[in-house]
Amino acid sequence: MKEIEVVRRGALEAGYSTPGIVRDKAFESPHQYVIFSRTRASGGAMSGWHHHGTRHLYGFQVAGRLRLEYGPRRVNAVVVRQGDFFHIPPRLVHRDVNPDKDQEFVVVNILVGRGTPVINVERFQAGIDPVNGKGSGNSRLRRRGAGREKLCATCPRNRRRRHLTKR
Repeated sequence: MKEIEVVRRGALEAGYSTPGIVRDKAFESPHQYVIFSRTRASGGAMSGWHHHGTRHLYGFQVAGRLRLEYGPRRVNAVVVRQGDFFHIPPRLVHRDVNPDKDQEFVVVNILVGRGTPVINVERFQAGIDPVNGKGSGNSRLRRRGAGREKLCATCPRNRRRRHLTKR
Protein backbone atom coordinates (compact mmCIF):
# COMPACT_ATOMS: atom_id res chain seq x y z
CA MET A 1 0.00 0.00 0.00
CA LYS A 2 1.25 3.51 -0.79
CA GLU A 3 1.88 5.84 2.15
CA ILE A 4 2.37 9.54 2.70
CA GLU A 5 5.96 10.29 3.65
CA VAL A 6 6.73 13.03 6.18
CA VAL A 7 10.19 14.39 6.94
CA ARG A 8 10.27 16.14 10.31
CA ARG A 9 12.18 19.37 10.79
CA GLY A 10 14.96 17.65 12.75
CA ALA A 11 15.30 14.83 10.22
CA LEU A 12 16.42 16.91 7.23
CA GLU A 13 19.68 15.77 5.63
CA ALA A 14 22.59 17.97 4.59
CA GLY A 15 21.89 19.32 1.11
CA TYR A 16 24.02 20.60 -1.74
CA SER A 17 25.46 23.79 -0.29
CA THR A 18 27.23 26.95 -1.26
CA PRO A 19 29.56 28.81 1.12
CA GLY A 20 27.57 31.28 3.23
CA ILE A 21 24.25 29.42 3.25
CA VAL A 22 22.90 26.13 4.61
CA ARG A 23 20.76 23.80 2.52
CA ASP A 24 18.90 20.93 4.17
CA LYS A 25 17.38 18.29 1.92
CA ALA A 26 13.92 16.81 2.59
CA PHE A 27 13.25 14.74 -0.54
CA GLU A 28 15.22 13.59 -3.54
CA SER A 29 13.52 11.68 -6.35
CA PRO A 30 15.12 8.65 -8.00
CA HIS A 31 17.99 9.77 -10.23
CA GLN A 32 18.00 13.18 -8.44
CA TYR A 33 15.60 14.68 -11.00
CA VAL A 34 13.68 16.60 -8.30
CA ILE A 35 15.31 17.82 -5.09
CA PHE A 36 13.16 19.46 -2.42
CA SER A 37 15.10 21.38 0.23
CA ARG A 38 15.25 24.29 2.65
CA THR A 39 17.81 27.09 2.44
CA ARG A 40 18.75 29.24 5.44
CA ALA A 41 21.14 32.13 5.92
CA SER A 42 21.82 34.15 9.03
CA GLY A 43 21.41 37.93 9.15
CA GLY A 44 23.76 39.76 6.81
CA ALA A 45 25.07 36.53 5.26
CA MET A 46 26.10 36.32 1.60
CA SER A 47 26.58 33.13 -0.38
CA GLY A 48 29.32 32.53 -2.89
CA TRP A 49 28.59 32.89 -6.61
CA HIS A 50 27.01 29.73 -7.99
CA HIS A 51 24.52 28.32 -10.48
CA HIS A 52 22.42 25.18 -10.75
CA GLY A 53 23.71 23.81 -14.04
CA THR A 54 20.91 22.65 -16.34
CA ARG A 55 18.35 22.68 -13.53
CA HIS A 56 15.53 25.10 -12.81
CA LEU A 57 15.21 26.31 -9.21
CA TYR A 58 11.76 27.23 -7.90
CA GLY A 59 11.53 28.84 -4.49
CA PHE A 60 9.11 30.09 -1.86
CA GLN A 61 10.25 32.67 0.71
CA VAL A 62 9.11 31.39 4.11
CA ALA A 63 10.77 33.98 6.37
CA GLY A 64 12.89 37.10 6.07
CA ARG A 65 14.03 38.70 2.82
CA LEU A 66 16.37 37.40 0.14
CA ARG A 67 18.30 39.56 -2.32
CA LEU A 68 19.35 37.59 -5.42
CA GLU A 69 22.22 39.24 -7.29
CA TYR A 70 22.92 38.11 -10.84
CA GLY A 71 23.78 39.22 -14.36
CA PRO A 72 26.85 39.57 -16.51
CA ARG A 73 28.13 42.58 -14.58
CA ARG A 74 26.71 41.49 -11.22
CA VAL A 75 24.50 44.58 -11.09
CA ASN A 76 21.08 42.99 -11.50
CA ALA A 77 19.23 42.13 -8.32
CA VAL A 78 15.77 41.25 -7.12
CA VAL A 79 14.47 41.25 -3.54
CA VAL A 80 12.20 38.36 -2.58
CA ARG A 81 9.96 38.96 0.44
CA GLN A 82 8.12 36.59 2.77
CA GLY A 83 5.30 34.90 0.85
CA ASP A 84 6.87 35.47 -2.60
CA PHE A 85 7.64 32.73 -5.13
CA PHE A 86 10.60 32.92 -7.52
CA HIS A 87 12.32 31.02 -10.35
CA ILE A 88 16.02 30.91 -11.22
CA PRO A 89 16.63 29.61 -14.77
CA PRO A 90 19.39 27.12 -15.62
CA ARG A 91 23.01 28.33 -15.70
CA LEU A 92 22.23 31.77 -14.25
CA VAL A 93 25.18 32.66 -12.01
CA HIS A 94 23.87 34.32 -8.85
CA ARG A 95 24.40 34.71 -5.15
CA ASP A 96 22.01 34.84 -2.20
CA VAL A 97 22.28 37.84 0.11
CA ASN A 98 20.41 38.37 3.36
CA PRO A 99 19.87 42.16 3.48
CA ASP A 100 18.52 42.01 7.05
CA LYS A 101 21.28 42.12 9.66
CA ASP A 102 19.12 40.76 12.49
CA GLN A 103 16.89 38.13 10.85
CA GLU A 104 17.55 34.77 9.25
CA PHE A 105 15.95 34.05 5.89
CA VAL A 106 14.32 30.72 5.10
CA VAL A 107 13.46 29.53 1.58
CA VAL A 108 11.86 26.30 0.40
CA ASN A 109 13.48 25.20 -2.90
CA ILE A 110 12.58 22.73 -5.59
CA LEU A 111 15.36 21.91 -8.06
CA VAL A 112 14.13 20.26 -11.26
CA GLY A 113 16.31 18.73 -13.95
CA ARG A 114 19.39 16.61 -14.46
CA GLY A 115 23.03 17.21 -13.66
CA THR A 116 24.97 18.65 -10.75
CA PRO A 117 22.56 20.47 -8.38
CA VAL A 118 24.95 23.25 -7.31
CA ILE A 119 28.05 24.49 -9.11
CA ASN A 120 30.08 26.93 -7.04
CA VAL A 121 31.93 29.53 -9.10
CA GLU A 122 35.10 30.71 -7.41
CA ARG A 123 36.03 33.56 -9.71
CA PHE A 124 32.98 35.04 -11.39
CA GLN A 125 34.22 37.40 -14.11
CA ALA A 126 31.89 40.12 -15.29
CA GLY A 127 30.28 39.24 -18.59
CA ILE A 128 31.63 35.69 -18.73
CA ASP A 129 29.37 32.67 -18.46
CA PRO A 130 31.46 30.15 -16.47
CA VAL A 131 29.45 27.29 -17.96
CA ASN A 132 30.46 27.79 -21.59
CA GLY A 133 33.07 30.55 -21.38
CA LYS A 134 31.01 32.94 -23.52
CA GLY A 135 29.79 36.36 -22.60
CA SER A 136 27.47 38.93 -24.02
CA GLY A 137 28.74 41.18 -26.78
CA ASN A 138 32.51 41.54 -26.83
CA SER A 139 33.16 40.39 -23.27
CA ARG A 140 34.59 37.08 -24.49
CA LEU A 141 37.19 38.90 -26.57
CA ARG A 142 37.89 41.36 -23.76
CA ARG A 143 38.61 38.46 -21.41
CA ARG A 144 41.16 37.04 -23.84
CA GLY A 145 42.96 40.36 -23.86
CA ALA A 146 42.51 40.83 -27.62
CA GLY A 147 42.52 44.60 -27.42
CA ARG A 148 40.71 47.71 -26.27
CA GLU A 149 37.22 48.84 -27.12
CA LYS A 150 36.64 52.14 -28.85
CA LEU A 151 33.80 53.72 -30.77
CA CYS A 152 34.05 52.87 -34.44
CA ALA A 153 34.47 55.99 -36.58
CA THR A 154 33.42 54.20 -39.77
CA CYS A 155 30.01 53.01 -38.54
CA PRO A 156 27.08 55.30 -39.42
CA ARG A 157 26.45 57.73 -36.57
CA ASN A 158 22.99 56.30 -35.81
CA ARG A 159 24.43 52.77 -35.58
CA ARG A 160 27.79 53.41 -33.89
CA ARG A 161 29.16 50.34 -32.21
CA ARG A 162 32.09 49.60 -30.03
CA HIS A 163 34.73 47.48 -31.67
CA LEU A 164 37.88 45.95 -30.33
CA THR A 165 41.16 47.26 -31.65
CA LYS A 166 44.50 45.49 -31.50
CA ARG A 167 46.92 46.87 -28.92
